[in-house]
Amino acid sequence: MFHPYLKNGASVTLYVLVWGALAVAIAVALALGTTLPFGDTLTVGAILSGVFCALAMLQWNVLLYARRINTNRTAWVLCNLAVGALFLACWGVASCLLLSQALPDAAVDLLLPAAPLLALVGTLTYIIVAQGYLAAIAQAEQEDAEPVIEKAAAQPAGTSAEPVETLERIATKVGQKIEITLVDDIRYIKSEGDYVMIYTEAGHFLKEQTMKYFENRLPVGQFVRIHRCYIVNVRAISRVERYDKQELMIVLTGGKKLRASVSGYRELKRILDL
Repeated sequence: MFHPYLKNGASVTLYVLVWGALAVAIAVALALGTTLPFGDTLTVGAILSGVFCALAMLQWNVLLYARRINTNRTAWVLCNLAVGALFLACWGVASCLLLSQALPDAAVDLLLPAAPLLALVGTLTYIIVAQGYLAAIAQAEQEDAEPVIEKAAAQPAGTSAEPVETLERIATKVGQKIEITLVDDIRYIKSEGDYVMIYTEAGHFLKEQTMKYFENRLPVGQFVRIHRCYIVNVRAISRVERYDKQELMIVLTGGKKLRASVSGYRELKRILDL
């Protein structure tokens, strides 16, 4: 999933302006509370905001990965708290190192009195950025999990979509060999960015295709997209568990658990005629 604030030129410009405004705000606050000239406080604001911006770029990838691997809500909350603590610690350490180089004479005198204010600003800013990221992840999960049948139902009457050939086997190049995997042997497919990881009883392999490609070509009624990250073979499902009001878990034969979205579970129930 692409960074939500770097999708186009307008969002990039807005992203830069936000961090620039934060730098100026920090500089003004420090200028009012210290005897340092505004030029020095502006340098401090630029460093603090720049480091925060760089870490925030990494924060998106960390939260996205954490969301994929944490299927339990409690683990997800604890993971967010741990990421937040680590983020603020890295921000403080990196900022101090850069400030000690940029303003070696004034860094200590400036940072110690301003530490409570900077800690508050950093915490509030982190919470705002994290909430924006989490909202973007939740929205993407909801949009990507919409079953194909619902989109087909919205097609105007009297029109026909171009037929898509149903897959029966998948070819994968492994070294100098080409491995052939029958579709019936697939247990589930997991999204890996622009690739997918295909899991079978014999193991797993990476394929340079998108989830949408397989969603449109796997046999209807046998495979269902239960989540933005997962397509599952219904023949491999052992049971369904609910562990929260809006969270469901699909348990495969052998014990593997996959998280299902609300719309994905709705489509699964339709396929299974529940």
